[in-house]
This record gives sequence, structure tokens and C-alpha cells, in this order.
Amino acid sequence: MDQNELHFLDELKYCVDRNDTVKAIALLQFFPDISLKAQKKVLYEVLKAPDKTAYPMLERLSRVHIEDPKVRESVTELIYEKSYNNEDLIIDYIRTSTPENKVLYIRIAGDLKIRESIGLLENILNSEADPDILESAMAALGKIGDSSASATVAKYLHVSDSRLCLAAIAALTDMGGPSAIKKLCECLTGGSEMDLRVIDALAQIQDQLALEKLCELLSSQFVDLRNAAIDHLIAIGPKAIPVVCENLKTDDDDTLIHSLNVLGNIGDITALPAILKVIYNEPSNPNVRFAVYEAMERLPSSKSAISLAQGLTDPEESVAMAAAKAIDKNLSTVLIAGMRNMIEAKDDLSEKVVATLIDSGADNAFNFLLDSETFQNYAFKHLTETAHPDISAHFLDLLKKKGEKHLSKRIKSALKPEEDRKIRIMAVDDSKMMLKIYMRKLHDMGYDSDTYEFPAKAIEAVKAAKPDLLITDLNMPDINGIQMTQEIRKTYSPKELPIIMITTQSDIAGQAVASQGGKSENILEKAGINLVLNKPFEDKDLREAITSLIAR
Repeated sequence: MDQNELHFLDELKYCVDRNDTVKAIALLQFFPDISLKAQKKVLYEVLKAPDKTAYPMLERLSRVHIEDPKVRESVTELIYEKSYNNEDLIIDYIRTSTPENKVLYIRIAGDLKIRESIGLLENILNSEADPDILESAMAALGKIGDSSASATVAKYLHVSDSRLCLAAIAALTDMGGPSAIKKLCECLTGGSEMDLRVIDALAQIQDQLALEKLCELLSSQFVDLRNAAIDHLIAIGPKAIPVVCENLKTDDDDTLIHSLNVLGNIGDITALPAILKVIYNEPSNPNVRFAVYEAMERLPSSKSAISLAQGLTDPEESVAMAAAKAIDKNLSTVLIAGMRNMIEAKDDLSEKVVATLIDSGADNAFNFLLDSETFQNYAFKHLTETAHPDISAHFLDLLKKKGEKHLSKRIKSALKPEEDRKIRIMAVDDSKMMLKIYMRKLHDMGYDSDTYEFPAKAIEAVKAAKPDLLITDLNMPDINGIQMTQEIRKTYSPKELPIIMITTQSDIAGQAVASQGGKSENILEKAGINLVLNKPFEDKDLREAITSLIAR
């Protein structure tokens, strides 16, 4: 250090020793002009000074231009260090600091959770216009965590500045509690990107009320909100199970289905008793029964044997296939014996049971029943006459691995050459069982099929090679049927690539019409959906829907 810098330091020490804050602050205006070594010496002297002397000096340093980032960081660290037990000083600086410095002290008030600053911070939200200051005030209130300020913060959920909206959501998330959760839920409209941030907030809070609100959204008419709630509940996992199980007491079929899907995807056995109660009540809606068996596939338990055997005889094909796949994951001596009895009865139901087990991909059940001649005969008939070629190939491979050369050879020699099919239809559904059903139905109708469980992969495939028609579900995670269609429509028009959406009537009722700027519009038409088919549907319904869109 040169003589001027040494003189500068001596003067500063003299001022600190005499608590002459005014002169010390005046000296610090020259801080940017001294060397890095001298700056560090100054900070050391400030550190040793009493808080009431040091704090004004640090406040002055926070307002001068400091080039070295490490020195700037040291100044901030010293301010924090001297801020402990000096709440009054911090509040005073929030009131009196310049706008660029006010943010710093507001942030300190939040980080140190200074409750005495709550009223002042609320006043800032009611009177200030600077977005940086407003954002920092909301963040500070969130960190302090007193929900008494939730009403003041919540006003910013409805402003046009998205940055301030997000700040309000983040602050209310940090506050938590009934008041903050209520304010967050009140701003849900169903047509805003901010809605998804609110749902993220509920998932982050994760208290009983927040979980209940997420579960309520499973009944939402807005598919984006509903899917976001589903994804979050699945991610939350076992903690969400008791609240989601309460949803199973509803008489609303769609809420039942979405709740069952959540419980199945969480995959925790503690949900099984509540799921079994649903099937014991013998729901008339096949979509509910399908959802029950899909969930039970993911929750292996010997307690479900009776219900699963009952599902195998369900009159609705998709339900019976879902039950068959669940049986394969819950296989027990009781279930094997029950299936043997069904098959050995040698009636129409026997043949249907074998076909259902095969089409669902129930490999384990197939292996256990293979020693029955009756089963072999029914399996031979189905695999050679009606099964999809991919299914036949799969079970031929299974027989080969088991060393069943005779039956394998017999089936292989009886298979007819596959027809040359020209029309290719793509099916997209997050349910693997529904994809198996589409594959079989489309094959029976004479169409080639490609199936995709993930919409993102389907979009890639469509852009790489256009199918003749696409079938999609509405409710899918990450990308729903509407969003997928909107993306595809950037490449192909409704005439170039017809799209059929298959979902429930109530889902469509919730999505069909929305209001934008006071003007009603059909969301499905706007997205580019050509035709909607409601679940459950008959084969003739699907055939007619396809032929109405494809000229053969």
C-alpha cells in the first residue's frame, strides 16, 4: 500500500475509535479508488467496529461501486453478520435506503425472519411500484412465513405482470397454511399458465389441506389442471394415499377413474383395501372396472384373488383383459384352480377366457395352464385364427423357450400368411392394456397398427412417417391428447391426417367449450380433432368412425 492508502486507513481507524460515523462514511466514498489489499484492510477494521458504528459504514459500502466480486460478497456477508440482533437498524434502512439498496435490506429481513418487518413489508406491497422491490418484499414475507400477510401478497396473483404473479405464488407457497392455500386455489381459472404453477405450489406445501385440494382437482373439467394434479400426487407417493383413497367414496365416475390411476401408479399395497371396496360395490361403468383392474395389476396381493377371477368373466372385453393382466401379476394356486375350472367347463366362456388371457399377454398364466389339453386346444384355435400376428409370434417364442416343440410346430404350420395391409393406423394411449386392445381390434378390421405409450414418441413417429389415421386418448401424463394434436397440426392438417379422440363423455363436456375474451369456442375443433368416440365403445363404433374418415 502507498502512503496515501496508509493515511486513509489511519483516518478510518481514528473515526471508528471515536465512533465518528459521519466522517467514516465520508471517507468510504473513496473506497473504490484504493487497492484491493487496502479494501480488505478496511473491511477488517469495519468487522472489529461496534455494530452501531459498523452498520452505517457497511450501508455506505453497499452503495458504492466495487469491481471485485469477492469484495462485494465480503461486504454483503459483513452486513448479514452485523444484522443479527439489530432488527431496528434493518427496518430503518428498509424505510430510508435508496431503491437499489432497499432490496438488500428487505432480503436480509426475510433471511433473518424479522417478524417486526411484516407491517412495513405489507406497506411496501400496498404503495410501491418498483417490481424489484415488490418481488423482494413478497419473497421476504414468504421466508418469514406469517400467513397473516397472505391477503396482501395474494393481490399480486391477479396482476398482469407474470413476474410478480410468480413471486406471489412462491411467497404463499413458503407461507403455507390454510389462508395461503385458499388464496392460491381461488386464483385457479383453468385457462392460465399460472394455474400450473399454483398446482406446483400445492404439491410443494404437501400438508393435509394442500393434498385435499390436489385431490379435488382430479374432478376438474380442465384436462391440463387434472393431469398436473395426477402427476404431482403420483410423485408425492405413499403420503398422498389416505387422501386419494377418500376420493374413492365419490359417486363421480371420472373422479373414481383418475383416483384409481393415481393409486395404481403410486403402487403401494396400503391402497388395496380401498380399491377392493370399489369393485365390491359392482360399479356399472366399465371404465371404472377397467381402472380398478389396472390398479390391481400394480398392487400384487393374494387378497385380490376372488375379485380378479370375477373380472375375467366381465362382459366388457377391455375390463376382462385388464383383469387377466392383473391375474398374471397376482398368480396364486387359488386363481390357477379357478381358471382351470372355467376352461374345463368347455363352454363359450371357456374359449373367451383363454383368448382373453392370451391377448392380454398373461405369460405366467399361459405357462401354468399349458398342461391342460383343453387349454392347448383353445389356445391353438385363437393363436392361429384370430390373434394378432405379434401376439402369435410372442407365444410361439414362449413355447420354444419352454421346449414345447410339438405344439409350437403345430401352431406355426397352421398360421396363415399375413395379408398385405395398406392402411396404417397409429394408436396413442398411456394404458398398455388399451394399446393391446387397439392392436387386436384394428387387426380384426384389416388395418396395420402402430402403438405408442408416450405421446412425445408418437409425435416423432408421425413427423417421420405419416400414418393414415391416428387414435388418441385425452388424458395422458406430460402431454395430453389435445396438446399432442396441436403439435401434430403444425405439420398435418385434419384432412391430411384424421385424428380420433377416445375418452369419456364427461371429459369431453368439460373440454368442448371455453371462453376466450368473452368469445366461446370449441377446444377440440380448434385443436384439430376430427371425431370423438366415447368410452366404452363397440367394435362397430370404432369401425364406423375410421371408415367415415378414411376412403377405402
